[in-house]
Amino acid sequence: MMEKKKSPRVGLIALFVLIAVLMTAGGAFAEKTATGFDSQFNGTTDGWVKKAGGEWFIKDNKFYATRGKAGIWSSAYYKEATYEDFVYTARVKRRTGTGINCMAVRMGAKTDATTKLWYPGYYFCYWDDGTYGIDKCDPSVTCSSIQPSTPTEAVVKNGWNVLKVAANGTSFKFYINSTLVKSFFDSMRSSGYVGFMMVRETTDPTLFMMDWAKLTVK
Repeated sequence: MMEKKKSPRVGLIALFVLIAVLMTAGGAFAEKTATGFDSQFNGTTDGWVKKAGGEWFIKDNKFYATRGKAGIWSSAYYKEATYEDFVYTARVKRRTGTGINCMAVRMGAKTDATTKLWYPGYYFCYWDDGTYGIDKCDPSVTCSSIQPSTPTEAVVKNGWNVLKVAANGTSFKFYINSTLVKSFFDSMRSSGYVGFMMVRETTDPTLFMMDWAKLTVK
């Protein structure tokens, strides 16, 4: 008796079923969903890694810190996901030394070979003398000021400051210690990594510290 041949449709149906199972079970075909984080840095740096510049380490078992490198940018970021719409908040302090301190949002993956500037993306920066500014850099490393360096009483000089960025589509809102200092609309980047950057301008000792960092997905 001749063996009955299997219909090619049976094979196609089985393939479609397998793909559906893998997607449901979180297999190779499943899309990863970005979730928020709450990093307290109590002895761990889970999810956080150095991007460029000086080394980052746990200070006193409770701060994520860097001493930077003279004349270049030092940066660290949360590597687990890129984010579109979010509220990103962190408590930070620059202890001794001078230089710029920046919260970085919707960032790309590149760094400049010479300055170690992380780009493209948006930078929310402050100085311990009581000023702040907001810049952005595009994929060709063309940078521009959204908010030039501006004095504000919202900054605690030489102390701890809580920075917050709320991003929703093309809308951005920037806060220092719960005070809204700037809001604007911009469409250069719709998603990216978040993190922090700092510059050590001289060879004098300095230390930038993150007490905690949190992100909630909208």
